[in-house]
Amino acid sequence: MNHQPFNSWLYEDTPLPAAQAEELRQHLQTCPDCRRQQEAWLNVRHMLRTTEAARPQPGFSNRWQAGLEARRLRQQRRQVRITILALAGAVLLVLLGLLIYFALTSSFADLFASMIGTSTQVAVGLVQIGEFFQSLLRFLPPEVTAAAWFIIASWICSLCLAWVLSVWRISRKGVSSHEELH
Repeated sequence: MNHQPFNSWLYEDTPLPAAQAEELRQHLQTCPDCRRQQEAWLNVRHMLRTTEAARPQPGFSNRWQAGLEARRLRQQRRQVRITILALAGAVLLVLLGLLIYFALTSSFADLFASMIGTSTQVAVGLVQIGEFFQSLLRFLPPEVTAAAWFIIASWICSLCLAWVLSVWRISRKGVSSHEELH
């Protein structure tokens, strides 16, 4: 016997049309399985409607919020670790690819000679930049040089002061989370 429409009708919260209600009533008179199911459902529905909602233990919200903050911190740390590991893995993969490429396309002696030539060119370039600035400083009046040093020193002092104030503020008040700002 097909019990599907009757099983669905048993759990309906809205009243059934008269024809369906009569068909269900007749089926329940002849089917003990559906009758037991209806009785069980009526008992469960009565318990759901009459049972008082459980109250949390005292201090539940404080414990839950503390646990939430701890879980959020663990999640952030895990995301940072995953990001660092992913970046390190990508860098190692690129370096490994470059190493394989260079090993297949040139000899160790060629790579060594190329590295020495490149480092020599970098060193010569740095020396030339230094000589340029030395010659520039020789031709500029001393007042311009002193003003440039004063401006550079004041910027460095301003950045250091901003850094110290930021560290002081964070150590006193803590870092505001994104949720606290909204």
